[in-house]
This record gives sequence, C-alpha cells and structure tokens, in this order.
Amino acid sequence: MADDNRPLKYMRYAIGEIVLVVVGILIALQINNWNENNKSDVIRKDYYYQLLDDLEIDKNEMTSIIDQIESRKKKYDSYIKTFEAPGLGPIELIENISKLDYVFRFYSFETSTMESLLNTGDIKLLPNLLRRKLIRFNRSKQTEIERTTLNYIEYRDKLRQAELSGFSDLYDRSLQHEDLLALLYPSNSNQLKEVIYSVDAAIRIKNMTETVSLSVLKELLVEIEIIDELINKELEEN
Repeated sequence: MADDNRPLKYMRYAIGEIVLVVVGILIALQINNWNENNKSDVIRKDYYYQLLDDLEIDKNEMTSIIDQIESRKKKYDSYIKTFEAPGLGPIELIENISKLDYVFRFYSFETSTMESLLNTGDIKLLPNLLRRKLIRFNRSKQTEIERTTLNYIEYRDKLRQAELSGFSDLYDRSLQHEDLLALLYPSNSNQLKEVIYSVDAAIRIKNMTETVSLSVLKELLVEIEIIDELINKELEEN
C-alpha cells in the first residue's frame, strides 16, 4: 500500500514545487514592477521640478517683453497722434519718427526640459492633460518665435532701404546746419519722401508684430499658471 501511495506523494511534491516556483516568479515580477514604478516616479518628479523652473523663467521673460512692448506702443501712439496736428511738414515728421524706439527684440524661451521629454520619450510618463498642455504651450512659443522672426526680416529690409536713402543719425546731426541739410536732403528730390515711406512702413510692421505678440504673450502667461497648477497638484498627490 505504501508503494501504491508513492506516485501520489511525488505528484503532490511536484505540484507544490511548481506552485512555489510560480509564486516566486509572481513575487519577483511584482518587486520588479514596484521598482520600475518607483524609478518612474523619481524621474517624473525630477521633470516636474525642472518644468516649474522653466515656467518661471518663461514667465519672467514674457512679463519683461510685455512691459517693453507696452512702453513702445505708447511712443508709437504718440507718433500717430502727431498727424492730427495741422501743418505737419516733412522735416517735423522725420524728427517725430526719429524719437521712436527701433529695438526689435528677439524672443528666447526655455525649452530644454520639454526637448528632453520629447527626445527621450519620457513625455509618456506625464498625465494626459498635462502632456497635452505642455505640447501645445511649447508649440505656441515656437510659432510666436517664427512669426516675429519673419516679420523682423521685413522690418529690417525696410530700414535698410531708408538708410540707403539717408535715414541715419547723420540727419539729426545736420538739423542745425541748413546748408548741409539742404545738400544731403534737397527739397527738389524724392529722397526725403523715400525715407519717410520706408521708415513709416518699417515702424508699422514692428507695431503690428508687437500688437499680436502682446495678445499671444498674455495668453501664454495664463497657460503658464494653468500648467503650474497642474504640476503642483501632481506633486502634492504623489
């Protein structure tokens, strides 16, 4: 009878061994999954803090740009109002144009963390809503940079055309010398007209560019606040 029960004992032993092996594998997989999840959490949190730093840099940059644009727009509006006064002559017009701000600022936004997320594929570690917000925010910044760069080229070309016609600080230095002014800008030539047309066109392009930028940058500042809130919420919950 003992020999008859031996196969059954071996079977039970074998089944027990299989169960132990399976349980061991499951435990190992669980530990591995836990380690991977823990590693992902560490990487994700590191990205969150980097993104918060980038957003703060962008926020300061955009706020500075907005302040400068609003200051330049006031000067441009004052220039436009000079046309309301009767008897505005070409010399006075040139003087008014010369008082405008000709700085065309190129935008530089922080993109290093976003580029790392996209290049490594780690963007998938972020929640869907936050991921979509960041991608759209990054795309909007890039679009604004490309738009202003294209407009700058047209602005630059107009100013170069004006410079070739004599628009430079030489004009300002010549104002107190009538003979020199008459020689450089003779009244019977189209030179002064070309200067006025070119400079006015350049400034108009610049003003339109900055008017759009003003709206875009203010919208981006709102997006920064939303993204900032989403990231901090994730940090609090994890």
